[in-house]
Amino acid sequence: MAKNQAGTQLGEEQFVLRFADPSLAERVRRALREEDKLASDCLQIEFPESGKAGVLMLDGERHTIALLSLPTVVESYKTYDDTNLVKTGDIGQVLLVGGQVAPGQEESLDGVTPPMNNARQRHFKQVPSVEPAVVARVEADLLSILQGGAPSGYEFHDVEEEYVVDPKTKVGTWQMVKPTAKDKADKEAGDKEKAKDKDKAKDKAKDKDKDGDKEGDKDGDKTGDDGEGGGTPAGKDKSGVAPSRRQKAKKDKEVKANVAAAAAQAAMAAEAAANVAAARQAAGASGS
Repeated sequence: MAKNQAGTQLGEEQFVLRFADPSLAERVRRALREEDKLASDCLQIEFPESGKAGVLMLDGERHTIALLSLPTVVESYKTYDDTNLVKTGDIGQVLLVGGQVAPGQEESLDGVTPPMNNARQRHFKQVPSVEPAVVARVEADLLSILQGGAPSGYEFHDVEEEYVVDPKTKVGTWQMVKPTAKDKADKEAGDKEKAKDKDKAKDKAKDKDKDGDKEGDKDGDKTGDDGEGGGTPAGKDKSGVAPSRRQKAKKDKEVKANVAAAAAQAAMAAEAAANVAAARQAAGASGS
């Protein structure tokens, strides 16, 4: 319990008492352990009303005290059996005895524990500024990775590994699996199948183009029949189709062919990713 200068009894107050001089801290610790033998004026802490600076009296010696705020709030607990803990309060201030305090300083540079050393600058630093070009480049790399590609300047290689334990040192490491003749044959067969699928997709696109050409020829014939004397109308070729319309139809066919080829490549990439995932899962199972 604490009392003010008028002698009025106050509620319980908790704070951290920090000493700049380790020898002075040991003297105060010894005096607190022998509290029943202390004289009434042996150890005292005096603060003026609403003051930030006080005095610690120990055996007639005066030591200056500065009241500072902690960077973070610290919880305090009490125990009576070294097993059950009861929270008794939150501590947000520290009493610095004998330390150097800069004019106008209201917060302690350090927290209570070592990780909170110089906490304000280390843990509460400002967010670094990043150039928009860097953000755009990273965003493009992330989108490339999500689509199965690699960042600019890098390449992804699928490598199968296995966990091998050295019989002499008993140390295990991940090592690349050397492909066997069967694995090579399977890989070649898979590559051939992929090439066939790609060729099929191209042939299918070509067939669609031919069908489109036939339809265009039919339309041309109909248009030619509509002309006088069975001749070709003015502004049209033998097919009876205007050049601008024919060019547009050709472009549409090229776009369809590119879309079909891209779909085939995406299917092959998905199949390769599934094979890699299965190989990694098998490698993990063998390692465990």
